[in-house]
Amino acid sequence: MYEIDWSQEARIDFRNLPVFLRRQVTAAVAQLVHQAEFETRNRKRLSNKIEGLEEAEWNLRIGDLRLLYRIREGRKDMKIRPFKGSRAMRRELERISERMDREGGIPHAVIVQEMLDDMARELKRLVAAYDGSPRKAKELLEAFLISEAEGVKGVAELRRTLAGKLNSGKVGKRKAA
Repeated sequence: MYEIDWSQEARIDFRNLPVFLRRQVTAAVAQLVHQAEFETRNRKRLSNKIEGLEEAEWNLRIGDLRLLYRIREGRKDMKIRPFKGSRAMRRELERISERMDREGGIPHAVIVQEMLDDMARELKRLVAAYDGSPRKAKELLEAFLISEAEGVKGVAELRRTLAGKLNSGKVGKRKAA
């Protein structure tokens, strides 16, 4: 069993992903706790070193995303980085690696909780911005389903808020053709 730590830089890259896409990343990373060194269709040991990312040992494919990681003293260090790197990037990654060796990384549970908090904020924003259009209805429904599946707190309250908004007529009515 492995402990997963994220670098601060990986955390920033992760937070730049769309909020409801992040759950795919956290689910895939959570599987590494038990199977980090087991090759699958989407998880492979790197056969060649990547220029600028020599310390990366494994590649985890999550849709169009690639997550690079290494095994360090029975732990996982997550690094989400582009595949090409300059000398400056190499120096930066070496600095990050040294800092993580000294100070440790951010526990996976912290990353997951931040994702859930961001999901709650995004769902609240979607409810507030809902205008009755079919496109926004689909987006809102998907957000509700994902949020409920992930156990986001406050979903029932947001559902009541949306129902109140619909019942009060605050949502724009679509004209019949």
